[in-house]
Amino acid sequence: MSQRPTKEGIAEGVTNPTEMLAQLSEQFNVIYSAAYYDLIPDNVFHSRYSYPGALPNTWVIENTVLAKYWNISYERPSGDNYIGLPTPSTTHTFTAYTKRAFSYPWGGVRPDSLPNIDTYRGSLWLYGYEPGSGLKWGLTGWVLTWSGSAASGLYARAGDTVRNMNAYLPTDYDQAGSNHTYQIKLNRNTVEYYINQVPVAYAIKTPTVRGNTFTAIAGPPYEIFQTIHPDTTVTPAFMEIEGTLSRINLDPRFFRVLNGDPTPPRVFNLYQTATTTLFVGSVIAAGTLTSHPVPVFGYPSKKLSFMASEQGTLSVESMSQSGNWREYDTIGITQDTLKTYSIEEDVVLIRVVYTPNTYPCTISEAEVVLR
Repeated sequence: MSQRPTKEGIAEGVTNPTEMLAQLSEQFNVIYSAAYYDLIPDNVFHSRYSYPGALPNTWVIENTVLAKYWNISYERPSGDNYIGLPTPSTTHTFTAYTKRAFSYPWGGVRPDSLPNIDTYRGSLWLYGYEPGSGLKWGLTGWVLTWSGSAASGLYARAGDTVRNMNAYLPTDYDQAGSNHTYQIKLNRNTVEYYINQVPVAYAIKTPTVRGNTFTAIAGPPYEIFQTIHPDTTVTPAFMEIEGTLSRINLDPRFFRVLNGDPTPPRVFNLYQTATTTLFVGSVIAAGTLTSHPVPVFGYPSKKLSFMASEQGTLSVESMSQSGNWREYDTIGITQDTLKTYSIEEDVVLIRVVYTPNTYPCTISEAEVVLR
């Protein structure tokens, strides 16, 4: 193998296995981990620090060395590894961007804990993807903000659109050693948000001249909202700390991002609308049963599978740009017989409504496969 500079491959004389692995991972574009930081920290990140200037409403922005702001020691407990200022500051912003940009990135962080949202007023923590500073439409990620009001808390953000996610924030998020994972997958047509590997929100990228065309749909099991910003799907990852917050306890091994699939295959179990109760196993004693919506925008193949203990009619509905649910098709269901159905047209959201001919009726199968 030909010799390459230290920033890009294994340099001459490097024999440490950990450093060799880090440099090889860079070379073959397999995975990107902040564990590199104790090896070649400033080959990985651009970092900057800003603070109020001498004149009113001005800020001083300085490029800085990441190693000054990321405390790393594998001999200490995870909570003693942190990114941020080593001592509290009155007002500041610290930002670190990866030097590499990622295509349709899939990344996440697992901090030891997050700061309590009732403690730090006027502060902000950001993690996600942004192609440049100040481009509000290009920011996609998790935002934890402390405003001292009902607006404080965890948000899923896509451009200028945000969705409050406090209902999904783990109750022990601020306790040392809680170690919750916050992940984001940026796709061609959607953005997926996960907490502890469980999907909790979907942002649908449907830019129109009318702006957002339907009201956000509340969960559980997950939130659905629209974003109209023209984001780039090749972007660096970043993390930012603002205000009086001094640091985030984050072991560098638990900041990761890699290239992803623009339209990753997905399987959705159907849930009763706005609940965590699965369709499968549900008993309809009277009337109908309606599912929580499934985001299907941009997938060429959309296949529904359904089975029930009683004969009936399955209505497939799609959300129109008027913000209304419209019947897409109706399907006859035979007792205890699996029915598969392909949705051929381009739609944004779908849901199903089942009306059995006799009661009670038990749902045996209910899922949507996207690819």
